[in-house]
Amino acid sequence: MLNWPNIIQTVATIILSSGVLGTIIGLVAKQKLATKLEDIKHENSIILHQHSLFENKKHQVYTEFYHKLLKAHSELTTTVIARPDFRTQTISEIGKHLENIGVEHLYDEIYSLWFSDYEKAIEKLKALDFDFLNIQLIQVFNEANNYLLLNELYFEEDIVEEAKKLLGDLQIISNNTQSIRRGIEPRAEMVQAQRDVKKRTDPQLLDLKKKLRESLQPK
Repeated sequence: MLNWPNIIQTVATIILSSGVLGTIIGLVAKQKLATKLEDIKHENSIILHQHSLFENKKHQVYTEFYHKLLKAHSELTTTVIARPDFRTQTISEIGKHLENIGVEHLYDEIYSLWFSDYEKAIEKLKALDFDFLNIQLIQVFNEANNYLLLNELYFEEDIVEEAKKLLGDLQIISNNTQSIRRGIEPRAEMVQAQRDVKKRTDPQLLDLKKKLRESLQPK
């Protein structure tokens, strides 16, 4: 009968004396280290992927927000400076303008007034135009404000503060525009005040654009 305890002891002695056990232990440790390194590489890969997704989203958000901000600024410029002079337009041009602002159904009324009570027709046109432009301004400002609030996570604090200040200054122009009474020619001082505010906001817009670009540069 085989003496298993002696056999096991003999095999163990051989393994220990030959260094095989050390080799086995080394291989096991190496395998564990390799597995650990693979885990770390996988975790780092996930982190880099998430960072890349965040940066890509940040780039999209900045681009879209600047577009909305520029649109609000542009709409406001149109409202302040590019006011239509209905007295220089033909009744045909008036009809196209009514269509552009979505009130073409009032053409017959304006047409009748145009030849029966010209001044009243002009007053009516200005009132309709102001209503349309004010609605447009409210929409573009709400879009820019809401977009900033919903995506504030992607913006740096100083950019958020500067963007809010710029939107606030632009809102001043909007409020001034709405304060112009319907049917009355804008007073020269009102128009000048609006242009002065716009002059102040133009550098703010360029400065914010610069900061948005800098924020997108690799750190």
